[in-house]
Amino acid sequence: MLALQRFRLPMDTVTLSPTIRSLLDRPDLPELASPRGRDEVLLGRIQSATPESLVAPQRLRDAPSGLLLRAGLLLWQDFLDAAHEIAQEVETKDGSYWHGFMHRREPDAGNARYWFRQVGSHAIFPDLYRAARAIAPEMIKGQHWDPFTFIDLCEKTRENRDQRIDAICRKIQKAEFDLLLEHTYRKAVGADPPSGN
Repeated sequence: MLALQRFRLPMDTVTLSPTIRSLLDRPDLPELASPRGRDEVLLGRIQSATPESLVAPQRLRDAPSGLLLRAGLLLWQDFLDAAHEIAQEVETKDGSYWHGFMHRREPDAGNARYWFRQVGSHAIFPDLYRAARAIAPEMIKGQHWDPFTFIDLCEKTRENRDQRIDAICRKIQKAEFDLLLEHTYRKAVGADPPSGN
């Protein structure tokens, strides 16, 4: 039986703004393949949020990361087309990561692989590897996070319609989202030094 443990973010986490927290609310974990968002009111709320308003009361210090916060929120709420428009305009490792994440959920595995090749190694990979191992130690092999293996696992899970593995992959996807959103937020407010990502 697979061990399903609760994932914890690192101790030095920052507190996401009230605006971001309000836009993350949903009753379930997003599916591996997005059904596409239909809530036009929610879409309008996210699209009308400026990068500055997303981090308030903090001050926005990195504009591209502020835009990627909106892309992440759109992705989480299944507005993939709107998330894609933003992510493809931010030519950084983080932009490529959000772009690859979106294509994995589309699902378009080939495009997801392309964007994860652009990412290369990413700052969240060590924590994501630890989180995924805590969620499913029997499934996550190797010594580091491999986004290509996860793309393949998501594809296989969708093809086989295995509900048990789907639930595990969705928990790993949630850990990935949490880590990437926190990373993006920390960069947006200047909590992490710029790294060229």
